[in-house]
Amino acid sequence: RKALGISLQTMSRNTPPNTAVIMPINTDTMAGSPWPAASSLPRAASWDRNLIGLFVDAHFDANGRLFAFGGVSNCAFAYNPAGNSWSEIASMNFEHGNTAAVAVINNKIYVAGGTGPGATQREVEVYDPIANTWTPLAPMNVGRNHCAGGAIGGQFYVAGGRDSAGSDVALEVYDPAANRWTNRTPMPTGRSGIGAGVVNSRLYVFGGEIPALTDV
Repeated sequence: RKALGISLQTMSRNTPPNTAVIMPINTDTMAGSPWPAASSLPRAASWDRNLIGLFVDAHFDANGRLFAFGGVSNCAFAYNPAGNSWSEIASMNFEHGNTAAVAVINNKIYVAGGTGPGATQREVEVYDPIANTWTPLAPMNVGRNHCAGGAIGGQFYVAGGRDSAGSDVALEVYDPAANRWTNRTPMPTGRSGIGAGVVNSRLYVFGGEIPALTDV
């Protein structure tokens, strides 16, 4: 079946900051076909006020929507590919600017870290698409932004980040059943502004900025 990819922001100074482009991932697009434009984002995003987007399984969410949130407000939005339209959903309890970590577990969206007014950068919450509600959870042990994460075995792993002692190497895992965070072995190379993905039950962390060194 086809998957769907979307870019919620661009880095071009000549592109409006609420631009979205979307790509059905199939044999045509993988061969290099251009990404068609999608309906504009409800609000502007840029490198320092970026939105995070991810899909919940279409079997669970009838419209196969993409959910976008984060940045410099607690607003959140859902994109419906069938209608090429955005709608506002329930507001978050916290702001999660400057790249929080996200993961989907049992068709609920978990968000951890990020910046915001009065934030400790340890804030965590979960979104239920059916109930359209955000629920605060136990805070992380290490406050951070510019981090990344993923779900393995029904648990939420968060790696890397910046703005607190040890955050660049920190790895911790959240257990939804116990509502508890546990520190795990730190990364060998501290970094922030990273990408991460889960493949075969392993969390891969790549790229980013290494303190006192060049980007890698």
